[in-house]
Amino acid sequence: MSADTPSYDAFTSHQGPGFTLDLPAGWSVKHDERDLIMVEREGARLNIWPMLVHAPLGAHAAALLQAIAEQLRDDMTWNAPRRLADHVWTLDGEGQEAGFARLVLGASTPQGQPLWLYLATAPDAAHLAALTPLAERVFRSYRPRAPQDTEQGAGAEAPVPATSSAVSAAEAATGETPFVEPTEQAFAITVPTGWEAQAGVVRYGVSATPWIRLRAADGAEIRLFDPRLPTSHHEPGPATQFIGRAVGSVLNGVMVRPYTPPSAFAAEYATAMAQELGASGVTVTEHLGQEETVAAWSPAFRQAVEAEWARGIERLQRLIPHVQSQPDYGAVSFVCTGGPGDLAGLFYILGSRLTMPDGMGGTMYVWSAHPFGFIGPAVRRDALVRTLHEIGASKQMNPQWEQRQEHLARQRIQQQ
Repeated sequence: MSADTPSYDAFTSHQGPGFTLDLPAGWSVKHDERDLIMVEREGARLNIWPMLVHAPLGAHAAALLQAIAEQLRDDMTWNAPRRLADHVWTLDGEGQEAGFARLVLGASTPQGQPLWLYLATAPDAAHLAALTPLAERVFRSYRPRAPQDTEQGAGAEAPVPATSSAVSAAEAATGETPFVEPTEQAFAITVPTGWEAQAGVVRYGVSATPWIRLRAADGAEIRLFDPRLPTSHHEPGPATQFIGRAVGSVLNGVMVRPYTPPSAFAAEYATAMAQELGASGVTVTEHLGQEETVAAWSPAFRQAVEAEWARGIERLQRLIPHVQSQPDYGAVSFVCTGGPGDLAGLFYILGSRLTMPDGMGGTMYVWSAHPFGFIGPAVRRDALVRTLHEIGASKQMNPQWEQRQEHLARQRIQQQ
């Protein structure tokens, strides 16, 4: 391992016997009969060990963490454990190498109390400091998998539901909780602990659009898309006139509407949402074009958005070979007026502009505008921006769901 900070590029999902992990290229994975997972590369080592004890640990958690750390790395000296939260203990180690270990306690069940041990070691303290961000990402990505009947056949591996006590508690150590879209298991995200989460998929014809709605105790709310919105828009033209579609009409989730720039659409949606929350309107403090919007994103969020957009366009071009597309992004920052308290917000528009044959010898222009943003207490605006990026970066589409959706769309297109 080099002295440089580990790269976050090229993370891929690794499926092991009973678990999945996100790993960068070049890391090896082993799994032994104790269910201990060992991840290594050039002197850097990560361990993940899920366990189940028959009685709640209570005050014995610190002693257990110390004992396990010494068992796994008896060549290191481990200091006294310290408590990070009610359910999280940690300790640091030194010697020939430097490291840390963390024990996360799950909720007790009739079967016992689930535990998760996470351990990271590196050749020295400097290497450990560089390794830690990568280690945290790997730990957070851990998901157990259980055999169950799926469309691929009995015995195929499938994600354990997010409500199960067997879900990774790595997120608990960083104040996050895993959440899987409940209706179709279309995607998973990590949600700040204590936030209420709702999600689903809007289906019209061959399209399927995921949506997310999150609420915090202080009234902050985050939304990705809105199931009440059109999933896309057709610009008025000869094709819409031929079939008698007037501007403003909606059919199968598609509205006939002239193109609206992303920042203008974001302001429109922010105003509607603010009114839902009791404000009389919004005052826009900043409009961002596409380049400014993308530049404001965190690297992880930008990577997630661009990767999902690219996959979506590849699928669309397999279904409609002559379609051309480009991303269409924008944003507004705003403060709410006449509302309950000082509220502020930010909404991005994650959209696309498409051109395709209209079947009449001409061209059809289609555009989408999916809002992703928040409204919350003005004093928490900066923290909510970070939370928004973290949630967006954590979103992982289910590859099997994407494959099924493409297959279904192809069947429906062929039937038309």
